Amino acid sequence: MTPTEEAIAEIWREVLGRETVAPGDNFFALGGRSLNAMRVVTRVRGRLGVQAKLADVFRAPELSAFAALLDARRASEPT
Repeated sequence: MTPTEEAIAEIWREVLGRETVAPGDNFFALGGRSLNAMRVVTRVRGRLGVQAKLADVFRAPELSAFAALLDARRASEPT
């Protein structure tokens, strides 16, 4: 897993109460709902410093796709 995937996996484990989360896992298939998605977005912003949006979770519900979206956003943000 990439560092971003590792960080998101940790957040998903906390929010969803899961012991394991893999890069191919789908947030909603793991039991995630809208309120959980808001918690994920808030934690991503705080821990990773990336401006994640609620729509991002719906647009890219697989962990690896969500991580790639955030990495691309981070790369495009001014430093």
